[in-house]
Amino acid sequence: MNLTFLLVSCLILLISAKEDVHEFTHIVDMANAIKNLLDEDTTSYKITWDASLALYASERVDTCPVEVSKGEMFVKSEDVLNLSLNLNSTDSFSLDPLPTIAIFRNNAARIHLDIGSRIGCAFKNCSSGNDLFCVFDSRKDAQNRLERQVCVKDLVFPNLCEEKPVDFWRMEQPEFQWNMMQWNEMRRALAKEFSVSGMYQLTWSEEAVRFAHLLGSQCDPICTGTHFHMHPRDLEPLAALWIITHEELDGSKIFGNSTMEMFAPQRKEFGCVPLDPSICKDYSFICVLGPDW
Repeated sequence: MNLTFLLVSCLILLISAKEDVHEFTHIVDMANAIKNLLDEDTTSYKITWDASLALYASERVDTCPVEVSKGEMFVKSEDVLNLSLNLNSTDSFSLDPLPTIAIFRNNAARIHLDIGSRIGCAFKNCSSGNDLFCVFDSRKDAQNRLERQVCVKDLVFPNLCEEKPVDFWRMEQPEFQWNMMQWNEMRRALAKEFSVSGMYQLTWSEEAVRFAHLLGSQCDPICTGTHFHMHPRDLEPLAALWIITHEELDGSKIFGNSTMEMFAPQRKEFGCVPLDPSICKDYSFICVLGPDW
């Protein structure tokens, strides 16, 4: 099976998601403002927009009705607006053990705040009065994922830690290599989802590492005949694995334009190196794949 046909382009969806980001900014800002008020003296993370979760949300509400699962919610735009207008008079109470709900004016509006650090939403009116559908990670998920990061307080929301992209450059070699080997997990998921035969497990190659050092020194190499992937230097998309294994969404649009190389079934060996952010600001690491370098 040709892997190229497994990941069908969804450029229209992606363009729409980018255009809609500013439409949802008030939701993200409001959730952060309330978390900032309620989560003083806790390790709590600033919520950021995740385009992959927005794509996931748009697929979930493609048809109605929608049975809401863990990490999903419907939101009333009116509640968000009311909260924004009355934020300074907001009363709150805590649940198990961190605050999860903010209330004002005798329960006139409430917003669910068991949100870790990411959210993505889509417009949909699947139930009376609810016009947004949002997908998010929980506080527990964010804590588990980010517990090794040093908390850097956000400038706008000083009680919240700002999630930073993974700093591959400062990792020790064993930790970096372990992170790179996780590509095999996604290769397995892809092979299982689409019954791809002949999907090899990648093994580490020092020869590939030498090639990666050479290409990485150019930061944005154009090298025909060499199979490589340069990874964008930004937050990892939480819904990336779902997107990659979904027949109507193109994972390369999330991971970068050379992602196909990481999932080509015939690749058997690879080697990666982190890239110096002072030299290569747009990419965090480069991988070269073989055996036909």
